[in-house]
Amino acid sequence: MKKFVIGLFLIGFTSHMYSQQLDNGFPKSEQEFNNSLALNSDHLPTLHKKWGNPNIININYINNVIDVTMSRRVKDLEEKAAIFNVKNAKSFDGSSRPFKVVFKSPIGSITAMFSSDGEILTTTEHYVGVKLSVPVRTSVLKAYPGWAIENSQYKVNYNNVRDTKRVYKVLLLKNNSK
Repeated sequence: MKKFVIGLFLIGFTSHMYSQQLDNGFPKSEQEFNNSLALNSDHLPTLHKKWGNPNIININYINNVIDVTMSRRVKDLEEKAAIFNVKNAKSFDGSSRPFKVVFKSPIGSITAMFSSDGEILTTTEHYVGVKLSVPVRTSVLKAYPGWAIENSQYKVNYNNVRDTKRVYKVLLLKNNSK
């Protein structure tokens, strides 16, 4: 029993060590800070570090879709769509018709329609089994005390001229009841 308690104590300290990493997503230099201000987005320091601050024309998509409290895997796929250059796509013919691109990952997909200028017009996003954002998870567990989240789906519909719609579908479990 004594070894078990000591083991739990050490595991508790180990989890706190990993949470104190220096890379917190904030700009590290004045130049990086100025770049993030010029592009007017809280998420662009991350984009800047990953892809070298491309000329991002999908700032509207970034501001309306990317949620800082959402799972990192969801944000990564959304960032990939945001910086995609439609003009470099092999099948893009330069016409003024909307151009469809599908982005896939193990947790979900984004179907995006791009204008000939590379602006995202609409997206339909679907994710399965992702960790819900803290505010959503907290409100679900407060509304259903004693229940546990078994599975979740997250859907986003973005349109550059209408409001973004987000839908969460959550499967709850309590004493083998769904």
